[in-house]
Amino acid sequence: PPLAVRLDVSGLEGKIEMADAGVIGPGKFTYGTYLREKARQLVYTEQPVPANTWTEVGLAFTPEADGEVLLVLTGKYWTVDGKTMPVLTFWDDLSAVGCPLANGGFEEHTAEGPLGWIKSGASEPAAAIVQAPEPVHSGRFAARGWHDSKWAQRLAVKKGGRVQIRAWAFLRDASATLAL
Repeated sequence: PPLAVRLDVSGLEGKIEMADAGVIGPGKFTYGTYLREKARQLVYTEQPVPANTWTEVGLAFTPEADGEVLLVLTGKYWTVDGKTMPVLTFWDDLSAVGCPLANGGFEEHTAEGPLGWIKSGASEPAAAIVQAPEPVHSGRFAARGWHDSKWAQRLAVKKGGRVQIRAWAFLRDASATLAL
């Protein structure tokens, strides 16, 4: 399976384009070129993360308008005999410079989920808040998701204000994925 994570930032809802996008740390970033004229309204990274090791990842961009963008903690998947297999990604200790980010450690939550975060996608295994013995970088809780079931947060951004988002990511090894 791919040993990489994805961070996505979408300005599509508010038609916010992002300039000077880049990855923080190893890996690459891509604008949503498949969206043609809206390509700069979507930025995503693909960053390598070794199995069973917490690794810091991140992205940076400069919004070209005031408004909200959607930060999406996603992951990867792989296909075995035509079946989509999740690559479980654990997220913790997110921080942002240039915009507010709520509850980056997932410590505050209700029965509906972590405060400030939106669950997206209904594929199994579902995005969830986990605690030890599941992987947690610090505190008591972390978020788990994958490409088809993820967590998102709306971020208020200002035109011309450089935004940097950092997160700690953890991937399960392939044997854990195959056991699902």
